[in-house]
Amino acid sequence: MEQQPIDTTVYSLSDHPPSPAGERRETERYLTLFRVGAITVGENHELCLIKNVSGGGMRIRAYCALEIGARVAIELKCGVPVAGTVGWVEGNEAGIVSDEPIDVVDILNTSMKGTKPRMPRVAVEGMVGLREGAQHWRVAACDISQGGIKLRCDVELAEASEVVVTLPDLGPIHGTICWCDGGHIGVSFNTPLPLEKLVLWIRSRHERTPKAG
Repeated sequence: MEQQPIDTTVYSLSDHPPSPAGERRETERYLTLFRVGAITVGENHELCLIKNVSGGGMRIRAYCALEIGARVAIELKCGVPVAGTVGWVEGNEAGIVSDEPIDVVDILNTSMKGTKPRMPRVAVEGMVGLREGAQHWRVAACDISQGGIKLRCDVELAEASEVVVTLPDLGPIHGTICWCDGGHIGVSFNTPLPLEKLVLWIRSRHERTPKAG
């Protein structure tokens, strides 16, 4: 079987933000292993793919509309947002000029040493199904990533328990309880969710959530 070329996130120590890249031919097929990030634009919080990171900014693939000059914050490491401005837009790709220099070495060290950093999470609201063996519950979702979900749950479940989480419009997802703390539990999915599918699901949840005010 022919081996696919691999396209991964590129890290650069340059002080300049990444420039647009030439489009590949549609006939070329690449296995993409881009880093997943979270992008905040105004009140919207979604996921994106990080294609290139430098000391001056990054090139991303966004799943929401971006305009040149828009203010954004992108989370490369969980809980550490990078504020910046959209410098250019080409199709679903955009260049972000960061307000402050990005410590690329620190990002690489975090990726290669110690425990694996958590995937970016997005807050969600709504009830989901939770099953352990023959026991079923309806619990509230708090936030979700490709790799797992945080649930508000008063039921006492042991860590490492095998469970099934059923999300509306996504169906059952098998996982394992990875932590329990004060009425909340964390479930690690056995198989990460496809990014585009998760982005569409998160967007549909937010569209159905009544706006405050």
